[in-house]
Amino acid sequence: MDDAALRALCHLHAGLPRKGPGSERLTRALLADLAPELPPRPRAADLGCGSGHAAILLADGLGAQVTAVDACAPFIDELGARLAAAPPARGTVAARVADMLAPGLAPASLDLVWSEGAAYAVGVERALAAWRLLLAPAGVLVFSECCWLAPDPPAECAAFWADAYPAMTPPAGVLSAAERVGYRLRRAERLPPADWWTSYYDPLAARCEALAGEAATDPPLRAAIVEARREMDVFRRFARWYGYVLFVLDR
Repeated sequence: MDDAALRALCHLHAGLPRKGPGSERLTRALLADLAPELPPRPRAADLGCGSGHAAILLADGLGAQVTAVDACAPFIDELGARLAAAPPARGTVAARVADMLAPGLAPASLDLVWSEGAAYAVGVERALAAWRLLLAPAGVLVFSECCWLAPDPPAECAAFWADAYPAMTPPAGVLSAAERVGYRLRRAERLPPADWWTSYYDPLAARCEALAGEAATDPPLRAAIVEARREMDVFRRFARWYGYVLFVLDR
């Protein structure tokens, strides 16, 4: 992705509560399961954090000391504004602009690494290997990845993802990659399709409408909006064949 396209994508997502599909209900349930096994104030990182929705949940839900990392500076600015307006009730969040593969954290310094919808951008196995180095021996990784969930998707759906994410695999492929770099599966759960809409696509559709006038004279932004609308349409019609899966892995 060139710089103009990346800027357009960041601008399209500016102000959205999430930068990709997620589920507050599922996140809270996973944190409740993990809490008894983590230290009282776990050291955590949210890598590819967007505007920090999950980072704030980690701080509030676990009392965690969270480092929130994203390469898109405007997203980190949004998180900074959110923290200034409403700091977490428990824990802390420190936000920084950095590469999620090299977030500036010491090896074996984290009890929990969290990453939603970001690993695909650099390659799942590459991301998992880099993040494993950050985990303490008893550390846990939670990440979400878009996966094929049924065989033989319709041609239009298959063609869209062949272009958008040709490396997408069924969950078994993700688990094989995780095992190759030294993880063991604890739990995997599909993100409910309805949560794609409430957490991400409905706000994104409204944002596309709000930027339509600006996009008329901004070709990269116009292209980003066209692609976003196409993605939403594909999901509306073909969600039974694919979706996000949240994986919980032990180091």
